[in-house]
Amino acid sequence: MSNYTQLTNFATKDNLASGNANKIVKGAEINAEFVAIETAVNSKADIASPTFTGTPAAPTASSSTNTTQLATTAFVQTAVGALVTIPSGMIAPFAGPADGGHTPPTGWFLCDGQAVSRSTYANLFAVIGTRYGAGDGTASSGTTFNVPDLRGRIIAGVDDMGGSAASRLTGDNGATTATASANGSFTTTSNILVDGNSGTIVLGMKVTGTGIPSDTFVIKINSQTDIVLSANVTIADDTALTFAFDGAILGSAGGENTHLLTSGESGLPEHKHTITDPGHQHSTNIKASSTSGSGQNNASSHNISAQTSNVNTSNVSTGITETNNIAAADASSAHNIIQPTLVLNYIIKQ
Repeated sequence: MSNYTQLTNFATKDNLASGNANKIVKGAEINAEFVAIETAVNSKADIASPTFTGTPAAPTASSSTNTTQLATTAFVQTAVGALVTIPSGMIAPFAGPADGGHTPPTGWFLCDGQAVSRSTYANLFAVIGTRYGAGDGTASSGTTFNVPDLRGRIIAGVDDMGGSAASRLTGDNGATTATASANGSFTTTSNILVDGNSGTIVLGMKVTGTGIPSDTFVIKINSQTDIVLSANVTIADDTALTFAFDGAILGSAGGENTHLLTSGESGLPEHKHTITDPGHQHSTNIKASSTSGSGQNNASSHNISAQTSNVNTSNVSTGITETNNIAAADASSAHNIIQPTLVLNYIIKQ
């Protein structure tokens, strides 16, 4: 789109002295002016139903404007953003990227447990804090925090969501339970040392024991003997501690890929089989081929008549009593417990 620029200054010609050849207005000059005007006019939009080309600009109205004024892209983006607000901390399944890689959409993180800046992503930190990991610090100090780690995991609703327990997700039968003892005395601190571990301690496990506040959970694992908790504790040396999945703790992690049935879960409980012979006898029918006679059987003689007769052995006990005790035993191998599954990425809004 072009603007008209005057080619000949006719007022200047008027001021020239009579007889000056340049004072004369030439037809070519007039024609050139009309052509310039025509060119500029043709590049403009009509007032009625204009059609714009290129990248036209216009003033952006305030967000409260409700008139027939043209809306700029800036106005539209602000209006749409006000209608569709995705809060920080929202998690969603993400079917991409197409190459099967690990790149989330702009403004989102993959839920892979990564540590991110507390200051740069202050909005997200304000929502989830250190519940899914304390990053390089503790609940009260540090420069980073962790996003949820959903790698190879499904999501379940908190069992007491809304404040009332549904008692549908109360434990995982000890599949992810660990025990340990405090390795030293700790006073008003969240970082403790443990020893005598049984099982594997993982992020999100609820911790119980004397001196442990309720609903305390693991937010950082420096090692299996160096643990950071979500709250300060005061515990004595050798305090027995239990680390376990709890469906009422937001962020608690548990479950297993395969499961081995124990004897208590109908693997092979302890039982026994007993066989006893109380005594018995045998009866046999013998029919003679003649009217009378005698038969010899070892040292015993029997008179045999023409009709059938029964010969019974005496009632004798064998004295057999056999008891087999079968010890309890777990199943011989673990079985797969993966439900029908479609694998996707999970992303969290920054």
